[in-house]
Amino acid sequence: MADEVVCPKPELEERCKPRCVKYLLEYEARSACAERIKNDESGEAHCTGQYFDYWRCVDKEERVFDREEVLGRDVASVFPTKAAKADLENRAQVFKALFGDDKRFVTESELREIQEATQRRDGADADDGPQKPLAEILREAKEKKEQAFQEGWREMKTGKNRPLTEDELQFFDTLAEAEALKRRRENEEEAAELDAFRRAREQEQARAGEPPSGRQDDGVMVKRRKALAAVVRAAPKAAAASHTGQDPDDSDPAPTLGGLLGGYSSSSEDEA
Repeated sequence: MADEVVCPKPELEERCKPRCVKYLLEYEARSACAERIKNDESGEAHCTGQYFDYWRCVDKEERVFDREEVLGRDVASVFPTKAAKADLENRAQVFKALFGDDKRFVTESELREIQEATQRRDGADADDGPQKPLAEILREAKEKKEQAFQEGWREMKTGKNRPLTEDELQFFDTLAEAEALKRRRENEEEAAELDAFRRAREQEQARAGEPPSGRQDDGVMVKRRKALAAVVRAAPKAAAASHTGQDPDDSDPAPTLGGLLGGYSSSSEDEA
Protein backbone atom coordinates (compact mmCIF):
# COMPACT_ATOMS: atom_id res chain seq x y z
CA MET A 1 0.00 0.00 0.00
CA ALA A 2 1.37 3.36 -0.95
CA ASP A 3 2.11 6.01 1.65
CA GLU A 4 -0.06 8.60 -0.06
CA VAL A 5 -3.56 7.56 -1.03
CA VAL A 6 -4.85 9.08 -4.24
CA CYS A 7 -8.42 8.70 -5.39
CA PRO A 8 -8.66 7.39 -8.97
CA LYS A 9 -11.57 9.73 -9.68
CA PRO A 10 -10.85 13.16 -8.22
CA GLU A 11 -14.02 14.64 -9.69
CA LEU A 12 -16.08 12.29 -7.55
CA GLU A 13 -14.05 13.16 -4.49
CA GLU A 14 -14.58 16.90 -5.01
CA ARG A 15 -18.31 16.40 -5.28
CA CYS A 16 -18.49 14.00 -2.39
CA LYS A 17 -16.71 15.96 0.33
CA PRO A 18 -18.89 19.13 0.24
CA ARG A 19 -21.98 16.98 0.28
CA CYS A 20 -20.72 15.09 3.30
CA VAL A 21 -19.91 18.29 5.15
CA LYS A 22 -23.26 19.91 4.28
CA TYR A 23 -25.47 17.05 5.39
CA LEU A 24 -23.22 15.87 8.28
CA LEU A 25 -22.61 12.49 6.67
CA GLU A 26 -19.84 10.03 7.44
CA TYR A 27 -16.96 8.62 5.39
CA GLU A 28 -16.45 4.91 4.99
CA ALA A 29 -13.02 3.55 4.06
CA ARG A 30 -12.88 0.93 1.32
CA SER A 31 -9.99 -0.85 -0.39
CA ALA A 32 -9.93 -1.47 -4.12
CA CYS A 33 -7.55 -2.05 -6.97
CA ALA A 34 -6.73 0.62 -9.46
CA GLU A 35 -6.96 -1.74 -12.43
CA ARG A 36 -8.25 -5.27 -13.04
CA ILE A 37 -7.53 -7.31 -16.18
CA LYS A 38 -9.49 -10.47 -16.89
CA ASN A 39 -7.58 -13.54 -18.12
CA ASP A 40 -9.40 -15.10 -21.06
CA GLU A 41 -7.96 -18.59 -20.50
CA SER A 42 -8.67 -19.15 -16.85
CA GLY A 43 -11.51 -16.75 -16.56
CA GLU A 44 -9.99 -15.32 -13.40
CA ALA A 45 -9.31 -11.67 -12.79
CA HIS A 46 -5.78 -10.75 -11.83
CA CYS A 47 -4.75 -7.48 -10.26
CA THR A 48 -2.09 -5.73 -12.25
CA GLY A 49 -2.23 -2.43 -10.39
CA GLN A 50 -1.63 -1.22 -6.87
CA TYR A 51 -4.22 -1.33 -4.12
CA PHE A 52 -5.32 1.97 -2.63
CA ASP A 53 -7.80 3.23 -0.07
CA TYR A 54 -10.69 5.54 -0.92
CA TRP A 55 -13.57 7.08 0.94
CA ARG A 56 -17.20 6.50 0.27
CA CYS A 57 -20.01 8.74 1.52
CA VAL A 58 -22.61 7.00 3.61
CA ASP A 59 -25.70 8.55 5.22
CA LYS A 60 -25.41 9.27 8.89
CA GLU A 61 -27.93 7.48 11.06
CA GLU A 62 -30.84 9.84 11.71
CA ARG A 63 -31.83 10.75 15.22
CA VAL A 64 -35.40 10.42 16.46
CA PHE A 65 -37.22 13.37 18.10
CA ASP A 66 -40.41 13.79 20.04
CA ARG A 67 -42.61 15.85 17.76
CA GLU A 68 -44.50 17.70 20.52
CA GLU A 69 -41.30 18.42 22.44
CA VAL A 70 -39.55 19.97 19.41
CA LEU A 71 -42.46 21.59 17.57
CA GLY A 72 -44.61 22.25 20.61
CA ARG A 73 -48.33 21.73 20.89
CA ASP A 74 -50.48 23.70 18.55
CA VAL A 75 -52.79 26.34 20.07
CA ALA A 76 -55.74 24.84 18.24
CA SER A 77 -55.06 21.46 19.84
CA VAL A 78 -55.09 23.00 23.32
CA PHE A 79 -58.20 25.15 22.71
CA PRO A 80 -60.12 23.17 20.08
CA THR A 81 -62.98 24.69 18.12
CA LYS A 82 -64.85 23.51 15.10
CA ALA A 83 -62.45 25.19 12.72
CA ALA A 84 -59.46 23.97 14.70
CA LYS A 85 -60.79 20.43 14.69
CA ALA A 86 -61.21 20.56 10.94
CA ASP A 87 -57.67 21.91 10.59
CA LEU A 88 -56.32 19.14 12.81
CA GLU A 89 -58.13 16.54 10.74
CA ASN A 90 -56.66 17.97 7.55
CA ARG A 91 -53.18 17.93 9.07
CA ALA A 92 -53.64 14.36 10.20
CA GLN A 93 -54.75 13.32 6.73
CA VAL A 94 -51.79 15.07 5.12
CA PHE A 95 -49.39 13.49 7.60
CA LYS A 96 -50.86 10.06 7.00
CA ALA A 97 -50.64 10.57 3.25
CA LEU A 98 -46.97 11.52 3.53
CA PHE A 99 -45.73 9.20 6.24
CA GLY A 100 -48.37 6.54 6.59
CA ASP A 101 -50.06 5.97 9.92
CA ASP A 102 -49.92 8.70 12.55
CA LYS A 103 -47.02 8.15 14.93
CA ARG A 104 -45.55 10.00 17.85
CA PHE A 105 -41.85 9.78 16.99
CA VAL A 106 -40.50 11.00 13.66
CA THR A 107 -37.05 11.00 12.13
CA GLU A 108 -34.94 14.08 11.45
CA SER A 109 -35.79 14.21 7.76
CA GLU A 110 -39.52 13.76 8.46
CA LEU A 111 -39.36 16.52 11.05
CA ARG A 112 -37.73 18.85 8.52
CA GLU A 113 -40.41 18.06 5.93
CA ILE A 114 -43.19 18.68 8.46
CA GLN A 115 -41.70 22.06 9.39
CA GLU A 116 -41.34 23.11 5.76
CA ALA A 117 -44.89 22.01 4.93
CA THR A 118 -46.27 23.89 7.95
CA GLN A 119 -44.37 27.06 7.04
CA ARG A 120 -45.61 26.89 3.45
CA ARG A 121 -49.18 26.43 4.61
CA ASP A 122 -48.97 29.30 7.12
CA GLY A 123 -47.28 31.61 4.60
CA ALA A 124 -44.04 31.83 6.59
CA ASP A 125 -40.57 31.83 5.08
CA ALA A 126 -38.27 28.90 5.60
CA ASP A 127 -35.48 31.27 6.66
CA ASP A 128 -37.54 32.55 9.58
CA GLY A 129 -36.65 29.50 11.61
CA PRO A 130 -38.93 27.02 13.38
CA GLN A 131 -42.29 28.03 14.72
CA LYS A 132 -42.67 29.05 18.34
CA PRO A 133 -43.91 26.31 20.65
CA LEU A 134 -47.02 26.82 22.70
CA ALA A 135 -45.06 27.26 25.95
CA GLU A 136 -43.14 30.19 24.49
CA ILE A 137 -46.34 31.79 23.13
CA LEU A 138 -48.01 31.53 26.55
CA ARG A 139 -44.92 32.93 28.27
CA GLU A 140 -44.84 35.95 25.95
CA ALA A 141 -48.56 36.58 26.53
CA LYS A 142 -48.02 36.41 30.30
CA GLU A 143 -45.12 38.88 30.08
CA LYS A 144 -47.23 41.33 28.06
CA LYS A 145 -50.07 41.07 30.58
CA GLU A 146 -47.70 41.67 33.50
CA GLN A 147 -46.16 44.66 31.75
CA ALA A 148 -49.59 46.19 31.11
CA PHE A 149 -50.55 45.64 34.78
CA GLN A 150 -47.38 47.33 36.03
CA GLU A 151 -47.97 50.29 33.72
CA GLY A 152 -51.55 50.68 34.97
CA TRP A 153 -50.42 50.38 38.59
CA ARG A 154 -47.79 53.08 38.03
CA GLU A 155 -50.39 55.43 36.56
CA MET A 156 -52.81 54.71 39.42
CA LYS A 157 -50.17 55.54 42.05
CA THR A 158 -49.47 58.84 40.32
CA GLY A 159 -53.16 59.77 40.69
CA LYS A 160 -54.20 63.43 40.61
CA ASN A 161 -50.57 64.56 40.65
CA ARG A 162 -50.12 63.26 37.16
CA PRO A 163 -49.62 66.15 34.73
CA LEU A 164 -52.18 66.56 32.00
CA THR A 165 -51.27 65.62 28.48
CA GLU A 166 -51.71 67.85 25.44
CA ASP A 167 -54.90 66.07 24.42
CA GLU A 168 -56.40 66.43 27.89
CA LEU A 169 -55.53 70.14 28.05
CA GLN A 170 -57.11 70.72 24.66
CA PHE A 171 -60.23 68.82 25.77
CA PHE A 172 -60.65 70.93 28.92
CA ASP A 173 -60.09 74.15 26.95
CA THR A 174 -62.81 73.12 24.54
CA LEU A 175 -65.21 72.44 27.43
CA ALA A 176 -64.46 75.83 29.01
CA GLU A 177 -65.06 77.67 25.73
CA ALA A 178 -68.34 75.84 25.18
CA GLU A 179 -69.53 76.67 28.72
CA ALA A 180 -68.61 80.36 28.33
CA LEU A 181 -70.42 80.55 24.99
CA LYS A 182 -73.51 78.92 26.54
CA ARG A 183 -73.58 81.42 29.42
CA ARG A 184 -73.11 84.36 27.06
CA ARG A 185 -76.06 83.22 24.96
CA GLU A 186 -78.24 82.77 28.05
CA ASN A 187 -77.39 86.29 29.27
CA GLU A 188 -78.17 87.76 25.86
CA GLU A 189 -81.50 85.94 25.68
CA GLU A 190 -82.42 87.06 29.22
CA ALA A 191 -81.55 90.69 28.45
CA ALA A 192 -83.59 90.56 25.24
CA GLU A 193 -86.61 89.12 27.09
CA LEU A 194 -86.39 91.81 29.81
CA ASP A 195 -86.16 94.55 27.21
CA ALA A 196 -89.18 93.17 25.37
CA PHE A 197 -91.15 92.95 28.62
CA ARG A 198 -90.37 96.58 29.52
CA ARG A 199 -91.38 97.84 26.10
CA ALA A 200 -94.61 95.88 26.24
CA ARG A 201 -95.42 97.27 29.70
CA GLU A 202 -94.71 100.86 28.59
CA GLN A 203 -96.97 100.40 25.58
CA GLU A 204 -99.74 99.00 27.78
CA GLN A 205 -99.45 101.91 30.21
CA ALA A 206 -99.44 104.41 27.36
CA ARG A 207 -102.68 102.94 25.99
CA ALA A 208 -104.29 103.00 29.47
CA GLY A 209 -103.23 106.65 30.08
CA GLU A 210 -101.29 105.88 33.26
CA PRO A 211 -97.99 107.58 34.01
CA PRO A 212 -94.92 105.49 33.59
CA SER A 213 -93.95 103.54 36.63
CA GLY A 214 -91.24 105.04 38.87
CA ARG A 215 -90.16 105.53 42.47
CA GLN A 216 -93.00 108.01 43.27
CA ASP A 217 -95.66 105.53 42.22
CA ASP A 218 -94.00 102.91 44.36
CA GLY A 219 -94.32 105.23 47.42
CA VAL A 220 -98.02 105.87 46.72
CA MET A 221 -98.65 102.16 46.48
CA VAL A 222 -96.92 101.60 49.83
CA LYS A 223 -99.11 104.27 51.52
CA ARG A 224 -102.28 102.78 50.08
CA ARG A 225 -101.28 99.35 51.33
CA LYS A 226 -100.69 100.75 54.86
CA ALA A 227 -104.09 102.50 54.95
CA LEU A 228 -105.80 99.33 53.78
CA ALA A 229 -104.07 97.37 56.51
CA ALA A 230 -105.28 99.88 59.16
CA VAL A 231 -108.85 99.51 57.97
CA VAL A 232 -108.59 95.75 58.10
CA ARG A 233 -107.21 95.80 61.66
CA ALA A 234 -110.00 98.14 62.96
CA ALA A 235 -112.84 96.12 61.50
CA PRO A 236 -112.81 93.25 64.06
CA LYS A 237 -113.34 95.64 67.04
CA ALA A 238 -116.45 97.21 65.51
CA ALA A 239 -117.82 93.79 64.79
CA ALA A 240 -117.32 92.70 68.42
CA ALA A 241 -119.14 95.81 69.75
CA SER A 242 -122.18 95.31 67.56
CA HIS A 243 -122.38 91.68 68.67
CA THR A 244 -122.78 92.61 72.39
CA GLY A 245 -125.54 95.14 71.60
CA GLN A 246 -123.84 97.99 73.49
CA ASP A 247 -122.62 101.30 72.38
CA PRO A 248 -118.90 101.30 71.88
CA ASP A 249 -118.76 104.78 73.60
CA ASP A 250 -120.37 103.40 76.79
CA SER A 251 -117.42 102.77 79.09
CA ASP A 252 -119.26 102.29 82.47
CA PRO A 253 -118.30 98.99 83.97
CA ALA A 254 -120.88 96.62 85.43
CA PRO A 255 -121.29 96.43 89.25
CA THR A 256 -119.06 93.91 90.93
CA LEU A 257 -118.84 92.26 94.37
CA GLY A 258 -116.40 94.90 95.61
CA GLY A 259 -118.95 97.67 94.96
CA LEU A 260 -121.69 95.90 96.94
CA LEU A 261 -119.53 95.63 100.02
CA GLY A 262 -118.99 99.38 99.99
CA GLY A 263 -116.87 100.75 102.86
CA TYR A 264 -116.68 97.56 104.83
CA SER A 265 -113.30 97.12 106.51
CA SER A 266 -111.66 95.33 109.39
CA SER A 267 -111.58 98.49 111.60
CA SER A 268 -115.39 98.75 111.73
CA GLU A 269 -115.58 95.13 112.89
CA ASP A 270 -113.18 95.87 115.77
CA GLU A 271 -115.26 98.85 116.99
CA ALA A 272 -118.34 96.74 117.21
